[in-house]
Amino acid sequence: MKECYYSNCRVPNAFIIAIRVFEQELADRGVHFSLLPSSNSSTHFAGDLDAYFRLGGEIPPLITQGLRAPGSITLIGLTRLRGMQGMFVKTDSEIFSPADLKGKRIAMAYNSRMLLDGFDRAAHLAMNPWDQTMVGLGMWELRCIQSTLALAGLTTDDVELVAVKNPWSITLEEAEAATTHSPRDLFKNTSTAEGNPQVAALLSGDIDAMFSFLPYAAELAQRGEARIVRNLVARTEDDYMSTFGVSTALVKNHPEVVQAVMDVTNMAAKWAADHPYETAEIHAENLRVSPESFWIAYGPKYHKHLTPSLGPKDMATLTQTQDFLVSHKVLDNPVNLAEWSDDRFINQTLAG
Repeated sequence: MKECYYSNCRVPNAFIIAIRVFEQELADRGVHFSLLPSSNSSTHFAGDLDAYFRLGGEIPPLITQGLRAPGSITLIGLTRLRGMQGMFVKTDSEIFSPADLKGKRIAMAYNSRMLLDGFDRAAHLAMNPWDQTMVGLGMWELRCIQSTLALAGLTTDDVELVAVKNPWSITLEEAEAATTHSPRDLFKNTSTAEGNPQVAALLSGDIDAMFSFLPYAAELAQRGEARIVRNLVARTEDDYMSTFGVSTALVKNHPEVVQAVMDVTNMAAKWAADHPYETAEIHAENLRVSPESFWIAYGPKYHKHLTPSLGPKDMATLTQTQDFLVSHKVLDNPVNLAEWSDDRFINQTLAG
């Protein structure tokens, strides 16, 4: 039995279904998974274990491959991430369109502001893996703000940016103090004033608008305390990819394990396509949101599109993200995606 660790960001994927529903199938293929311990939280960004699978957003592995530890993680699959995201205002706000945001106070976390203003390159290179990655993760908030404003021909110069932390700019110390390294325990009550300083600032009137995304945005909207100004979900230029990565040491030394996991993950994706309610419940529990928010955020057919891919459209979206990182100097040069990815596991699964 090969013992492996895994961790996942706050994004749905077929691997989580495989872990929860197909544990016996994995065991029959000689694989057992344990969730990454909180004490090893840095591995989620550093990828420094030899038998490790990472599921989640594409920004951390791009930074690992392009800046910190090229060759330590191999990309074996992608799943398109199209969830609710946008700028939120109080329900009774007079802001109804992107144009109405002109001159208004918009929350922005420190890592988004670092991307916007630029940062000391030497200091960035000297950061530990967690803090380096946090700089890049400011992209979620910054790109959403910029994209929303651009719909009205505005830029961040046309609004007042107010420094307010959000739950996504979590510190390594906070991650290590969590009960487990899972979205459920890392991001509690993120759509409430108690769990999100930006929500608190919005509801108190200290700011006029804030960023939210994924099912956390749907939870915020469902409660009726805030509403989205413009949902960016329809804009393919604001899509993200959920990446399926594995330690390169495992690819080299135990490719049969990687293949087994890919086979079962594909099995889980097919199961999800026929089990919408169970899929929603599993992901909702993992993300600590309601199943209703899951469906509002991702749409009624999301469960049918969880099969990993390395197709040209998905790779193009990955390129779109890394171009943003390069333009903001988080990465010096683009990652060679063809060299970084390994499609033999997907191909063998599909052929089998």
